[in-house]
Amino acid sequence: MSYLYDECGLDERERVEAHLAVCAPCREELQALTGVRSRLEDWTPPEPAPDFRVVPADAVAVPRSRLWTFWQAAPVWSLAAVLVLVVVTLVANLEIRYGDDGLVVRSAWSDGIPSSEPTQSGTEAIWRAELAALESELRRDFGTFSSGALPQTSETIGSEVSEESVLVRVQRLIEESERRQQRELAQRFAVLLREADAQRQADLVRIDQQMDRHQHLFDAEVVQHGELMDYLVRVSSGR
Repeated sequence: MSYLYDECGLDERERVEAHLAVCAPCREELQALTGVRSRLEDWTPPEPAPDFRVVPADAVAVPRSRLWTFWQAAPVWSLAAVLVLVVVTLVANLEIRYGDDGLVVRSAWSDGIPSSEPTQSGTEAIWRAELAALESELRRDFGTFSSGALPQTSETIGSEVSEESVLVRVQRLIEESERRQQRELAQRFAVLLREADAQRQADLVRIDQQMDRHQHLFDAEVVQHGELMDYLVRVSSGR
């Protein structure tokens, strides 16, 4: 083998060449091993072909016209901002009016929502019921006032219908509604945070599994390549 790989000394080379000159089987085996060595030198191991392809982020087509894709890609804080805007708009559309039909306290949303589609939430139904009760009480008070039972003194007027007390009650209802909306918003925000964290954990687990699988495939290819090289060396040595 040292003669085959040009690793022997001059004396050993001369002895091997003298033996090969008179031994035909050794010459044939040397020629066969030389051919195997040449094929091994010319052989190039195949490149591993992973089952995934790395592309730049700009090359990935993202459909921007789909509403569901926008909500999935939107960050959590933007969804929370939308919820805050909805709550503020709901509270701001409160109408208090006094006309020929008496005092009217209602939400402006009632004009834009068809009566055939009642989609009020539980929280909205509560404060709407409170506003309806306040409206009924005020209608009753103003009805008593306009039916002819006129008060005799300013003290009587103040005791029956007080504008300041009405404003205080309306303000209290608005504050209670705002507190309920804030609690509901905090609960929804906490749910969004939990869902975002769960999705992030699931993505990390999936990426880790993909990396492990590709690493196992690469290790298997390296082992297979080493076994092939050992087999070729054994075959060449056996001759």
